[in-house]
Amino acid sequence: MRMLKDFGNNMAIMYPQNIDIYSPTKSERIIYNVLEKGLSDSYQIFYSVKWYSIENGVRQNSECDFLIFNPSYGYLCMEVKGGEQIHVENNEWKLKLKNGTRNLRESPYSQAEKSMYFFKKYYEDECLEFYQGIFGYVVSFPLYTIDGSLATNAPKNLTIDMKDLKDISKKVKEVFSYWRGVRKNKSFFSESQKEKFLNCIKKRISLSIAAGSLIEHQENQFKLLNEQQGEFLSFIREYKKVYICGGAGTGKSWLSYKKWFLEKQKQKEAAVVIPDEILKEFYKKINSDIQVFTYSELIIINRNFDSLIVDEGQDFSKEMSNKVISFLKNKESILYVFLDLNQNVKSIEWDNNFSIIYPPFYLKRNVRNTSRILEWTKEKTELLIDSFPMSVQGIYPEKIFAKTKYNLVKNLEKIINNLYKEGVDINSIVILSDKDYKQSKLSEISEISKWKISQEVKLNNLRFSTIKKFKGLESNVVIFLNHFEATDIELYIAYTRAKFYLYEIIVE
Repeated sequence: MRMLKDFGNNMAIMYPQNIDIYSPTKSERIIYNVLEKGLSDSYQIFYSVKWYSIENGVRQNSECDFLIFNPSYGYLCMEVKGGEQIHVENNEWKLKLKNGTRNLRESPYSQAEKSMYFFKKYYEDECLEFYQGIFGYVVSFPLYTIDGSLATNAPKNLTIDMKDLKDISKKVKEVFSYWRGVRKNKSFFSESQKEKFLNCIKKRISLSIAAGSLIEHQENQFKLLNEQQGEFLSFIREYKKVYICGGAGTGKSWLSYKKWFLEKQKQKEAAVVIPDEILKEFYKKINSDIQVFTYSELIIINRNFDSLIVDEGQDFSKEMSNKVISFLKNKESILYVFLDLNQNVKSIEWDNNFSIIYPPFYLKRNVRNTSRILEWTKEKTELLIDSFPMSVQGIYPEKIFAKTKYNLVKNLEKIINNLYKEGVDINSIVILSDKDYKQSKLSEISEISKWKISQEVKLNNLRFSTIKKFKGLESNVVIFLNHFEATDIELYIAYTRAKFYLYEIIVE
């Protein structure tokens, strides 16, 4: 067999960069590390790519443990099995475990083969062209050796065992060579096809995340954020009055809630102050007992507090800020102001409005948006965005053009139906617009497909909101209707409301 050549140095490019966000098995972790260190950077490796099929009218969720991509060859789908040994009896696959035996639902080779065909078809359906590269599958048993073929449809050529891990680069190239011979493949990816294929895989990952595949990861991220915020608040506890600045998605509102909670534990009279009603929904969801007042409400109740925590501080003018300060009991009272000057949609003149003498503290870690959404935001606005992205890369937002109301509705129907088909909860999708509903291109349209459009939060409705009314909030999926009336600040807010998937529809 003539071996394929590999061009590249360093280590393979891994998605995700940190496998721990998926809670991998021992065998998957071994393979992840071996592929990363044993293959060159000409390879891109995708871990845990979800896909589904429809069998007898019922959705069946599946997963490719590892998709190995090399632009010079094509891709391999790898299934990984752990345990202490595997064997086949009367066409039944049995995995020997430390405390017994587990019968597998089907052959791991069959699982890998199904993944292989899914991604070929997915590419062709998405890109409307034939797949040109090598495609194949392989099964790995990293914890033990396999002597010979396990079955007629499970040849040794398509098996990676513990011994093969010592030179994984050689073994992977042998598998690619095997499949090139089987396919009699002589063509290779063009640069265009390579990019399209990678985008298809990243799209699948983003859709599965938006559908909830990383709920456990999100919970872990939130737990870690809580710990870090607790340490941060402990670090600055001696400061009575501080600014805390951070870009979109850096956890300012969570931190302001946590500060309020700590003050309440000290039996202090504490309240969160917000410029308007928008964020009240967020705080009440966390704790229905929280004292959170809009600026207008604070004026009406007219009482003094031991501690005031101001969120969206950039929306408070000098006059408003002075009025807030007047509701503190004394000079020893606590005043924490959270702000992001990039979200100053009201164009308020800002010059240390709360008269705090200390320089601000900065939050740098974005825990909301995928890195691709953050990159997109930096490219599309001229604002200085100084924060680090979260560990999930995701896919670049999709840009769509709609010249007529009919085009817009058809595009929205296609987007919503595809998301729903992928398992995305309709309640985690928001339509944002730089125009209010009656003046937008969507006016007089009451529903998309079978879902009613609502400007309020209603179960199983598509929520429509202007950018300004959604400031401080977030959604798994955002569809932004751009009528070209948004400022850079409003674009920044619109883009960064999307956690995992962003569509921008240019309304002409």
